[in-house]
Amino acid sequence: MLRSAEAVKDTMCQRGFERILAIPALPSTNNTGHGYEVRIITDSGESWSLRSVGVEFSLVTRAWLRSGMTRCYSLGWGLTSGGQTGCLLLAQAFESDVLSATHLGDDLREALRSLSRQVTWTVSELWGRSCLRIAAEVREPYDR
Repeated sequence: MLRSAEAVKDTMCQRGFERILAIPALPSTNNTGHGYEVRIITDSGESWSLRSVGVEFSLVTRAWLRSGMTRCYSLGWGLTSGGQTGCLLLAQAFESDVLSATHLGDDLREALRSLSRQVTWTVSELWGRSCLRIAAEVREPYDR
C-alpha cells in the first residue's frame, strides 16, 4: 500500500471513521441504496454506478446508521476526471448538526490536502441528520 494511503487511513481512524469495502461498481437500482456519482448504461441496457470522485454517493444504509455506524470510508480504485486511480477516498459521516459536519469537513480537507490531488466535500441532510460526504484522489508518493 502507498505511504500516502497509509497516512490517509491513519487520518480517518484518528477521527473515528471505520473502513468499509471499496466496491468498484453497483447496479444503479439496488435494495441497499448504495451508489456512486458516475452512472453508465451497459450494452444490455443495465444501469450501473461506478466508484468515482464526487460527492453524490451513498456508502451506508439506514440499517447501518440505526446500528450505530456514523462514520465510514472506503479507499481503493475509482474514476477521476483524468481517468482511473488506484487510490480514491470516499467518506461519509452523520453528525448531529450542520456546524459539526462542516467543522469535520474543514478538518479533513486540511488533513488530506498534502496527501491528495483534490479534495471535495459537501454537507447535506440525509435521513434527518447532517451528512458530510468527502472525496479525495490520494497522491502517489512521487506526486508530492
